[in-house]
This record gives sequence, C-alpha cells and structure tokens, in this order.
Amino acid sequence: MNFADTKKFPVVSVVMSVRNGMPYLHDAMTSILSQSLRNFEIIILDNASTDASVECIKSFNDSRIHLIKNEKDIGLSASLNRGFSLAKGKYIARMDADDISLPQRLELQVAFLEAHPDIGLCGGAYEVFGIWNGVCHPPLHASDILANVFFQTPFAHPAVMYRKEMWDRNHLKYDESLVLTQDYKMWCEVCFFFKEKTANLSEVILKYRLHENNETQSKVDRLNHEMSSCYKEILTSLCRKAGMSSSDADNYVSENILWHEMLSQRKKIGSLRELKMSGYWMEKLQNIYMASGCQCPNLFQKALYQRWIACCKSLFPKKIGAIFIFYFFVRKIHVHGIIIETTKIFLSDFFQAIIGKLKKSLRR
Repeated sequence: MNFADTKKFPVVSVVMSVRNGMPYLHDAMTSILSQSLRNFEIIILDNASTDASVECIKSFNDSRIHLIKNEKDIGLSASLNRGFSLAKGKYIARMDADDISLPQRLELQVAFLEAHPDIGLCGGAYEVFGIWNGVCHPPLHASDILANVFFQTPFAHPAVMYRKEMWDRNHLKYDESLVLTQDYKMWCEVCFFFKEKTANLSEVILKYRLHENNETQSKVDRLNHEMSSCYKEILTSLCRKAGMSSSDADNYVSENILWHEMLSQRKKIGSLRELKMSGYWMEKLQNIYMASGCQCPNLFQKALYQRWIACCKSLFPKKIGAIFIFYFFVRKIHVHGIIIETTKIFLSDFFQAIIGKLKKSLRR
C-alpha cells in the first residue's frame, strides 16, 4: 500500500486515553507498535494517572509515540476530543489501554476505507476475553447498522476507525457529559442524525478485555441511566420525523422508555404484563418507524423481531403464557418468512414448557 509523503502526514492516528492503565497498558501498546501497517502515529493522553502508566509509555523508544499529559482527570470524552484535535492522519483509530489490536487490524481497516470512499466509519468483529470469552460479530453493512442503532451499540469503541474528513466536516465531538456511553451517543449521531455510511469488517480485529473493573455495580447503574438518556434522544427524534410535535414526542417516549429498555435487553422481563407492554411498544415503534420515512424498514423490522424473540424466550421456561403473547405480537411484524420461523419457535418452546411443567408436577 503506497501513500505519498508519509513522514509529515501519517496514514493513521491511533488515539488512546490512559487513566491508570497498568498492568495491561504494555500489551496494548505492543499490539499497536507491532501492526503490519507501519505508517501511523500514536497519540496517548495520560489522564492524570497515579500508577506507573507514564513510565510504561516512556519505556517504548519509538518516535511515533506522542505522549500528552492532562493536568487533571478530565474524563474519557474530553481526553479523546483533545487527542482527535491533534491527529494528523487521514484516518483516526481508537484504542483502549486494556485491549489488544490484532497485527493486521490497521491494514485491514485502511484498505477497506480506501476501497470504499463513501464509508466514514469502520469497525470490526472482536474477541472478548477475561471473565467472559467469546467472539462478537456486530452488523456489517450500513443499513443493518442503522436498523440496530436504536437498540444497541453497533460497534466496539476501541475497534473503530474514523475518516478524519468526516469527523471534521460534521464537527463531531464526544459528549463530555457522558461517562460510559459517549460511544453509543456518537454512533447515533453518525448513523441517524448525520446519515453517514458506516460498516464493520467480518474479520476479528481486536481482543476486548473484560475484567472486574468493567462490571462494578456503580458503573452498571450509571450505564443504564446514560443508555436511557441516549434512547430517549434518538426515539424522540424518530417520533418527530413521524409527524409528532416536540412536546408530544417527549411525553410519548418518556411514557414508553421502560418498555424500549426491556426490548433492548437493558432491563430483564419479569412478568407477563411487562412482556405484553413491551409487545405493545414494539408494535407502536414499528408504526412510528414506517411513518418517519427512514430507510430500510424491513431491516428495522428484522432487528425488532430478533429482540422480541430474546425478550419472550427469557420467560418461556417460567410461564407458558409467554409463548402465546410471543406468537400474538410477532404476527404484527411484517418480516418475510417470519410466520414459518415463528411457528417453529412457538411449537418447540411450547412443548418444552409443557414437558417442564409435567416434570415439576411429577416431582411433587
């Protein structure tokens, strides 16, 4: 891959914010410095670390590393905004201090963006390791990503690469009031509000470390609160596109946000009533999306259907009635081939639930 005059202008600027990154920081930096694509800079913003993070960064003798020290902990969002403003690359890649980029990550993403000049943001599949292990495959194409952004984050934040021209053109910045969901808010803005095309690579490009610090209860509570705010913003905008007044849209979303959170699996379905109310919201949401004139309604309905199945199946082992509610509402989603697929799920889980009830009765 040939790029002219790459000494002054690196192809990629890798931006990493560090706040007490030990003991994982060394592995994260090594994974970037070992990339098959060599033409990059690493902008590392130390966010007032109190551990040995700065010493670790300085131990790497590489001119591509630029260490910027924040005088105090300004938060991840503000730190990233500062790093992005200093980036000189044609592309900006995110990286976290506790993850590992696979050797060809930058090369694969740059090659994809060079071949697809209409794509402004590229992520990829990623492997989770630590307290949970598995491979995650987010939606690949722009239309699938747009359909799913109403329910979940469609990218792994440390795996994304931005086209700097797109970032500058839209005057993008991470929301500095958000601690944990600045990435989700950004995807909503890029995909829905600015209507930029995005994509994910099918290849695994990052190893995402999941450790106990990710899962503290205080963080979970904060995450749920911030996700709820993001949901409200994007859903309110959708309602306005569908013709509602601003006040009606605000009230409508506030009244139904709990059911949207359940449908998005941020909250656990605990009763048949909650399941039924989530079903009514699913039906309303489908109608709002259709009235809004948004693109790819079939893909949105498919995303809606998949989340509805997940909600219902969480109650299948406990309450047979959940299967009937599931079947009743799923007929209202017009996805090609859905009736056959639904019937298979309905019959399979119905008989499994019946057998479970009989076994329980016999034990008594």
